[in-house]
Amino acid sequence: DDHEVSSSHRGTPEAATYEELKAQKTALQAIVDLFKEKPKKAVKQAIASGLCGETTEEIAHWLRDTPGLVKTAIGEYLGGHTDEEIEVMHKFQDGMNYHNIVFDEAIRLFLSSFRLPGEAQKIDRLMEKF
Repeated sequence: DDHEVSSSHRGTPEAATYEELKAQKTALQAIVDLFKEKPKKAVKQAIASGLCGETTEEIAHWLRDTPGLVKTAIGEYLGGHTDEEIEVMHKFQDGMNYHNIVFDEAIRLFLSSFRLPGEAQKIDRLMEKF
């Protein structure tokens, strides 16, 4: 009968979308977990899986806005020495709004987005850009 309504959504666009979203969430959680120990590898995986764009600006946005990323690992990544990591750090900081904020509030805002790495050279790179 044409009037019967199936309670199953299998094979429907809604089911495909739900399954895709579930798979994306699972992939993102795996990348967030990996990020704790290996930030560079996690960023590469996020790009490969389509969860993050390839440009330094997109990576900076992903680092700033992805929930669950460990702040210590964000600091380690941003304090990196490769040209790409330095460019990402610059884009990360450029994306923060310090307009009409006094210095001490600005530095608190800056430092609340990640945890400073332990290595002096990394801290120096981050603070020099600030």
